[in-house]
Amino acid sequence: MPRFLGRFLQNHRATLTALALGIAHAFTFAPWGSDWLELLVLTGFAGLLLSAIEQHAQRHGHAHRRPPPGPFRLGLLFGIGWFTAGIGWVYVSMHHYGGVAAPLAALATLLFATYLALYPALGAWLCSRLCRRQLDATRHLSAWRFILTFGGAMTLAELARGWVLTGFPWLSIGYAHVEGALAGLAPIGGVYLITLGAALTAASLAVAAHRLLAHLRHARRNSLDTPDNLRPQRNLRTSRAASALPCLLAALGVMVLGGALRTKQWSHPTGKSISVSLLQGNVPQQMKFDPGPAALAREQYLDMIEANPADLVLLPETAWTTRWEATEPALQRRLHRFLTSTHSTVALGLPRFVQVHENTRPGATASRFTGAPTDTHDGGSSEAASEAPPPLPVWQVSNSVEVFTADTLPDPLTADTQHTPVRYHYDKRHLVPFGEFIPEGFHWFMTLMSIPLGDQARGPAQQPLLPIRSQRIGFNICYEDIFGEELLSQVKGTRNGKGTYTGGATILANLTNLGWFGNSHALPQHLQIARMRALETARPIIRATNTGMTAVISAHGIVQIRLRPHETGALKATLQGHTGLTPYVRLGGNAPVLGLSLALLAIGTLPGLASPPRRPTEKDGTAEALSEPVAITCRPTAEPPSGIPPQRQCCIATKHAIMASRHFQPEETHVQSHAAFRPAGPSGRQGQPHHRRCPGHR
Repeated sequence: MPRFLGRFLQNHRATLTALALGIAHAFTFAPWGSDWLELLVLTGFAGLLLSAIEQHAQRHGHAHRRPPPGPFRLGLLFGIGWFTAGIGWVYVSMHHYGGVAAPLAALATLLFATYLALYPALGAWLCSRLCRRQLDATRHLSAWRFILTFGGAMTLAELARGWVLTGFPWLSIGYAHVEGALAGLAPIGGVYLITLGAALTAASLAVAAHRLLAHLRHARRNSLDTPDNLRPQRNLRTSRAASALPCLLAALGVMVLGGALRTKQWSHPTGKSISVSLLQGNVPQQMKFDPGPAALAREQYLDMIEANPADLVLLPETAWTTRWEATEPALQRRLHRFLTSTHSTVALGLPRFVQVHENTRPGATASRFTGAPTDTHDGGSSEAASEAPPPLPVWQVSNSVEVFTADTLPDPLTADTQHTPVRYHYDKRHLVPFGEFIPEGFHWFMTLMSIPLGDQARGPAQQPLLPIRSQRIGFNICYEDIFGEELLSQVKGTRNGKGTYTGGATILANLTNLGWFGNSHALPQHLQIARMRALETARPIIRATNTGMTAVISAHGIVQIRLRPHETGALKATLQGHTGLTPYVRLGGNAPVLGLSLALLAIGTLPGLASPPRRPTEKDGTAEALSEPVAITCRPTAEPPSGIPPQRQCCIATKHAIMASRHFQPEETHVQSHAAFRPAGPSGRQGQPHHRRCPGHR
């Protein structure tokens, strides 16, 4: 059994290494990892991919050898380990709170992780494809070609993961560097520019390590028992140790650039500071949609509101699970008295019902929440049944933020219901697939998994900001803040005739309910994502969550104060808004990084990026320049020179003759010499190619 296990590990070493690196990559993000650990893991994956590419070139023409693991398979296993370990909280939400059976929830989580793993797999395949084109043509792989193609391909894969099927850029490579030297790149090009910088740095380190290791292997092969006349001339080849230096300098240059940009001030304070109270109710998810416990939760939150007055009191997403008009009158009166006496502003996460016009079946409704209005119709006559029904108003729920002030919330006992003041609201616009809407063609999956779902209305792309004193608050709900590009319209504001932008958000506010994920690492991961948004926009961010992590984040991405997860309490702070636009905001988001990634891939395919190895000449100390593959005739001698056995002497001569040929690289010469040549027999006739090792050669 141990022998079988050892053989299995030997035969699948590369694939198991890729899987292990993927699992380790998940631990480079919050709450465990760091930027240097992420670079180390990504460097290991780049080195694994580089070895797979070179093994493919060495195997060329030798079909008997075991095929090396393909880059796509390596990338897929790396991604499976990465996302299975990193988003395990999906299982928690489906099984513990969604009521899905444990085997089905585990299967769905694995399938989701496999889908996400397709993107790094495609990135590895694209990098390998571009590099193999050069290998097939010249038998020589340029270090810069690999570095550029790896950086461009991996960044392009991450961009695609954040866009295809509404996108899911959770655990993108750049998030691991929110505190590192590369964080200075965030205001320039966002999280994906950090991803590009990390990929280029990792590829440079991988190439440097690969060349240094090759140098050590070469030095070990050319031991002292090799005669001087059989050793290759140093000037016949570029020193691997020396060639690793530019790669190390390139990696260092990226790090220094990011560190230098980290000190740049992209925004400055503006207006008067405001006081904020961020409430964390820690309401168990099982209670939120149960009518009795949900009423108790509303009373708890109202008690917390009354105990923590401020310029802005912020409650989490779905702190109310019913629309405000269906709220108990006693609670409405209590909130009215609080607003009148303190002049506070309360932003409350709740479902809001809006009218949408759709062609629906008779009596259909899109809402499953308590207190939702419904519209029905008789469907018309039989003659009109064959025709398309006219657009009908349908009430549909929207995950929203509704803001209450003393002016917009009159006393419910004396208010004129016909002239109710219009309250500010923000409707969530980027909905969660399989959580807030069902993508087309996946209704069968929801039926199979028995996942409860209510389709929700999507908010408009452009929504007004909330003014409080001299500050302007831009809202986003739940995981909307993982799409940094979609927040830019709030920060940028409107463009005036002078070409400048005014009226943008000075503070960003996120309302989140992560009670679906229990005490998993989804909570610190989401906080890490919010910190990246602060770096990209140079805006302070406040977060009010149900179970954590409620926090105040500065415009430099630093968590100033936060509540512990699963703690009931209020976070009070004084907040200063910021103005000024970062290059990332001015340039419109991810389009420049997309163009840069494509440009790197294009440069990496240029035929003149790297020239083939230099052919030896007489000036280099060789008898003649070799233009064809070398065949050596070896004859045993009675007294071999230097005490070397004749077969050993033949192998050494054959190996170095091949190294002098321009058709083979030093890395593959010892393999080629073993496979293609053997000593001549006593008659002097050249031996035929064989596939046995030269005797005594190690």
